[in-house]
Amino acid sequence: MFEQEGMIARCAGSTTRVASTTTSSPASSRRPRASRRPGRLGFWLVAVLVGTSCGGARGQQEDYDYGGYAQQQAPMRAGGGGEGGGLMKPLAAVATSFVAMKLLFSHHRKRKGIKALEQERKKWVQMKKEDLQQINQQFNQMEASLTASLNEKVIQSKKLEQFLYSLPDTNQDGLITRFEFDKYMNEYKRAHPGLTDHDLPRFEDMDHNNNGHINFHEWEEYQMMALNQMA
Repeated sequence: MFEQEGMIARCAGSTTRVASTTTSSPASSRRPRASRRPGRLGFWLVAVLVGTSCGGARGQQEDYDYGGYAQQQAPMRAGGGGEGGGLMKPLAAVATSFVAMKLLFSHHRKRKGIKALEQERKKWVQMKKEDLQQINQQFNQMEASLTASLNEKVIQSKKLEQFLYSLPDTNQDGLITRFEFDKYMNEYKRAHPGLTDHDLPRFEDMDHNNNGHINFHEWEEYQMMALNQMA
């Protein structure tokens, strides 16, 4: 602005000097009327030239000032200049922060949901393991009880067979002779009058190897065969 005012002042000064030169010359007052016309025309030409130069200088100054103004406004336009641009920057930052926090919280909620499901799955697996262990324990107890009961029955059956085998073995030597067998069968028929010889086993039916003696193994085999025939 100061340069523009200086340019205007110089232009005004030049105009004043030209005007004073043309009007204050004493020789011009002595010249005839015909000789003063070129002076007026020259004054007009000088005034036009000075005005043109001042106008050109003023135009250059205005162009310079507008160029500086444009350079100052360019960064503001690029960054959203002006009051509106300065307000949009924090608003955009707040919006970006809000979206980022929303995404973060959403991801956090998803992670919490996944962790909760994983914990529930682990609890369910642990519960099923405990149930399976309890079932296995109950099954083992039941199997042990059944085995013990069966063993007890087998033992009792074995004891019964041994007792029955010992009845005809009068000398308790572990072998039943034909004499001992016949004697026992006669006593048995007397204790059960309705029985006949056909209802009772024969010595040959038990003496599988035909060696004249019935051992305990031959006795058991015959009893098992008789039970199978009855079934």
